Amino acid sequence: MIKHTEINANPSAEKARVARLGKYTESTAPHIDQNTKYRLKKVAANALRYAKPVLVSDECGHLKPLINDNGETETFLYEARVCSCGKVPVYGSDGSVDISQNPDTGSMKYSNLTVCGNIWTCPVCYSTVAYKRKNELLHAMRENRKRGGSCLFWTQTIPHTKYDSLLHSLKVLSDSSTKLKAMGAFRKMLAKFGYTGSVMALEITYGHVNGWHPHRHNVLFFDRPLSDEEIADLNHRLKCYWMNKVKAVFGVEPSYDRGSDLKKASYNDEAVSSYMCKWADELVETGIKKARNGSLTYTDLLRMIDEKYDIKLVHLVREFESSVTGRARIYWSRGLKDMFNIVEITDEEIAHAPERKHVATITFAEYLTLVRANFEGEILNIFQKMGAKCALNIIQNLHLQEIQQKRQDIIQKREFYRTLEVAAARHLEELDIPLPSVGR
Repeated sequence: MIKHTEINANPSAEKARVARLGKYTESTAPHIDQNTKYRLKKVAANALRYAKPVLVSDECGHLKPLINDNGETETFLYEARVCSCGKVPVYGSDGSVDISQNPDTGSMKYSNLTVCGNIWTCPVCYSTVAYKRKNELLHAMRENRKRGGSCLFWTQTIPHTKYDSLLHSLKVLSDSSTKLKAMGAFRKMLAKFGYTGSVMALEITYGHVNGWHPHRHNVLFFDRPLSDEEIADLNHRLKCYWMNKVKAVFGVEPSYDRGSDLKKASYNDEAVSSYMCKWADELVETGIKKARNGSLTYTDLLRMIDEKYDIKLVHLVREFESSVTGRARIYWSRGLKDMFNIVEITDEEIAHAPERKHVATITFAEYLTLVRANFEGEILNIFQKMGAKCALNIIQNLHLQEIQQKRQDIIQKREFYRTLEVAAARHLEELDIPLPSVGR
């Protein structure tokens, strides 16, 4: 049963309560620093390459570490997908690497490389995928408005403490939402308001006080505009339904004010779509988005590790990766994409596809030179600011310098081994030992 409480009938108070999402959603998309993405990608790859214990099932079916005869835990080298992202060319290609640019944002990327397409842990891939997902959501919201519909913004969260693991909190959040959507009374209630579908975005932050904080942002689509009174009524019903389901799953009831919140989109559709995909805008050169109350995003953790290595932060990154593997970051309700004629495309396909404007082509050997010099991100910034001719000259010079350096290293090694050979020969002559005949 839904608990009924008195709804505030004061229009001004209701308008104040149905507030805007905040300053961040109103700002324009800032310039994305390419070097930041690739630098943080390497930080993530280093953190997510580690020795992991081998797990086996016991008699009760529970997993436990495998202990060898010496009493030590057996381990294997685990490498997340981000560790191999952009390391080898695409199978069947000629080995060249294309550089392309998005004319709308100015962002540049490499193509003809195998990429992970992981929108959770790879800063390079999820910045590319997020732009596509944001445009899909923006198209759906605009089309819905043209058809006379409306959209509302619904946030769901659960109680949590610093002692709760991220995997456990995600399971509680997922199970509560699944059971809520399975309720016939809940679906009938939404249908009375003209509900047609929703888009869910999962966001995760970490706070030193309360630990992991997973929560869901939802854009609810309706086939007609809703009055302020209807929004207030729907908000109250959603709060009560959500509180009851979380308590049934978790045993602890979220607060009425914080567990669930429904807001009216009183601003443009682009601001809402940007807020839903704001995890892409964490990699900006200026105005970097910070979570509220001192909480940290995944990108913040990588940036802190890059500034000063901390094993505790590394363990948080590893827990994050192991908990979100296989989970969708943005989920559309069934049939909603077909309603707005949006073609289904996977994250991996988006990450592999080149941008619309081709800029230049380099060899794979030249690309590896950039990777070894930690310059693959900065060279994209040079392409943007100084043009293709200047950037290509820099790439060729770096590659020639690397070749010359390798040649010098080979010559020095040969001289070193030749010196050792002469010294050994003199030593053997002093000992009156004949030199062995070695075929050359």
